[in-house]
Amino acid sequence: LCERSGKTIEEFKSLMKSPLSGGINPASVLSLAGAASLVVAENTVEYAVSLIPLLGTLVAGGMSYMTVSTMLKRALNDIAEDARNVLIASVQTEV
Repeated sequence: LCERSGKTIEEFKSLMKSPLSGGINPASVLSLAGAASLVVAENTVEYAVSLIPLLGTLVAGGMSYMTVSTMLKRALNDIAEDARNVLIASVQTEV
């Protein structure tokens, strides 16, 4: 892509704003989760509810699913935006 567009890899990397562009690490995961306090609060509620037999397990499972689903959607949207920015820069037209 660099050879075809005449741009350097550094130029393309500078266009990537996703927290995952530097790799997956604890900081990028926390940024995808929103605020760290939100994750801590959700974990506290999930733990308290999980102490209730059966109902707690269902609620905790649902909360975990929604958290992971939201994080993955946010990550996918961020990466798609990075890909779009790189594509626009490489062909130098609006996509």
